[in-house]
Amino acid sequence: EFKHIINYKRSSLNFRAFAGMGYALSTASRKGQVTLPFFKSYTAGGPNSMRGWSLRKLGIGSNIFYDTVANGRFNDKYADIQLEANIEYRFNLFPFYGFWMRGAVFTDIGNIWFRNDLDQTLNNAGFRLDRLGKDLAIASGFGARLDFNYFLLRFDLGFPIKDPRYGPANTGNTNALKFYSASEGGWFVNNVWSRPVFQFAIGYPF
Repeated sequence: EFKHIINYKRSSLNFRAFAGMGYALSTASRKGQVTLPFFKSYTAGGPNSMRGWSLRKLGIGSNIFYDTVANGRFNDKYADIQLEANIEYRFNLFPFYGFWMRGAVFTDIGNIWFRNDLDQTLNNAGFRLDRLGKDLAIASGFGARLDFNYFLLRFDLGFPIKDPRYGPANTGNTNALKFYSASEGGWFVNNVWSRPVFQFAIGYPF
């Protein structure tokens, strides 16, 4: 993980880059291409990650299996690899009863992947350099922070402006139709990117 802050008089520009990978070893009861247990896995989405998605709802790669199984009722995503980059411009707005109301605009870029496609059973869920550009998700948004000095309340609205799950290949399956878009890459999908996700947290995301 790498973090860098550029401070100005009444604002700051904050950068973060993260790369992580876990490797699950085969055991007597778990053989073949095993994945990490969920409590050791990487997740994306939520107030401290990709803010255009709810907690654990982004990924895996461009695969939509977990969004469609059981009509999408079990769509929490866990994976072995995570790449993420964030940039956030933070600025003062106005004093509020002796404390500060602050604002921010941000962009988050990243996703999670398995180390492979699990014997070709989960297409586009495995990490591949030749698909990296297609698989990366992008969220942008803005937020407000109420700074009480000893703790901070954070409110963010994240817009999923690029969701790699959407593409022209997802037709024919009624559970997958909601992930259909006529354009490749998932950029500005109708009725998706314009529906921001509200995030609330205590403290800054990075």
